[in-house]
Amino acid sequence: MKYLSVLLPVYNSSKFLSQAINSVLRQTFSDFELLIIDDGSTDNPDKIVSEFKDKRIKFFKKKHTGTGDTLNYGLNIAESELIAIVNSDDINLQERFEMQFNTFAKYSFIDVVTCWYALFKSNRIFYVLDKKMNTKFIKDSLLLHNYINQPGVMFKKKTILDAGMYENVHFEDYALWLKLRDKANFYNVEKILVFKREHDNSTTSVNYIKNREATYKHQEKYFYNKVDDKFREKNYLNLGWREFFYGNKNISRRYFCKKYSNFLNLKIVIACIISYLPEKFFYKVLKENFIQKISYYLKYYCKSYRELRIVFKKYINEIKD
Repeated sequence: MKYLSVLLPVYNSSKFLSQAINSVLRQTFSDFELLIIDDGSTDNPDKIVSEFKDKRIKFFKKKHTGTGDTLNYGLNIAESELIAIVNSDDINLQERFEMQFNTFAKYSFIDVVTCWYALFKSNRIFYVLDKKMNTKFIKDSLLLHNYINQPGVMFKKKTILDAGMYENVHFEDYALWLKLRDKANFYNVEKILVFKREHDNSTTSVNYIKNREATYKHQEKYFYNKVDDKFREKNYLNLGWREFFYGNKNISRRYFCKKYSNFLNLKIVIACIISYLPEKFFYKVLKENFIQKISYYLKYYCKSYRELRIVFKKYINEIKD
C-alpha cells in the first residue's frame, strides 16, 4: 500500500492537465498513487493521461456528476489513509507532499494540512496568500472566510469519511471545512507550495455573485448556532462583515452602525464608503481582490517575492506541455 493517495479530478481542463500531472510526478515524496478521475469531460483527457507511462497513475472515467461527487468517488477507491488534493490546472511545488507528509509524522493529532499559495494568470503572479495561520485562527475565521487552500490540502481519510465526505454543492470544500470546524485540527505549512491558475471565466460578475451566494448559504446553519453567540454578538461586527462580503451591503451598514465606536475602526469606515458604490463597481472592488494585489505589489521587490517569481518561471519552463 502506498503512503499517500493523490486525487486529481478532471472536468474539461485538458489544456493544462499535462502541467498538473508533471508537477505531481516531480514530487520529492514519491510513494503515492495518483488517481485521475474524469468527471464526464468532453475534451478527451484520457489522451493526455495515456502519454504518461508512470505506474503510479490510475485513470478512471465516470458520468458527469460534479466535483463533490468526483472527490467522494476518489475517496472510496483510495488505498491510503492520507489523501492529497490536486487541481487539474494548478502547479505543485516539488516539496509540497514531503512537507505536508512530514507534518503528519511530526504532529499525529493533526487532521488537515493546508499551505500558502500564489495565484497566477498568463504566466504572471498576481498575488499570494501567505497569511500566518494557526489552528485557532483557521477555526475562528471559518465562519467568515475560508483560508484553507483546497487544491493544496492533505488530510486523513478517516476524518473526511467520519464527517460524511463532500457534499455535491458549489464550494463543496467550504461546506466540508465548516462541518469539521469543531471536530478537526488544522495546520498550515507556512510556505507557498501551490501555484493556482486563474481563468478568465472565474472572475466574471456572474460567477462572483454565484460564489457569494453559495458562501452565504453554507454559513447560514453555523452562523446562528448558539455555540457561536459570542462570535455573532461581538458588536455586530461579524454580522456586518458577513453581509458586506457575501450578502446585502446595505444591511451590513446597519450592523456596523449598531455601535458608533465601530467607526473608529478604519476598515469599517472604508467598508461603509465602498458599500455606497453602485452594485457593478462594488462587486468589482471585491472580486478583483485589490487588497491582496496591493499587498503583493507593495512587497514586489522584497527578497522572498523575487525568489518566488524565479521559482515560478523555472517551473513554468520545466513543465511545459
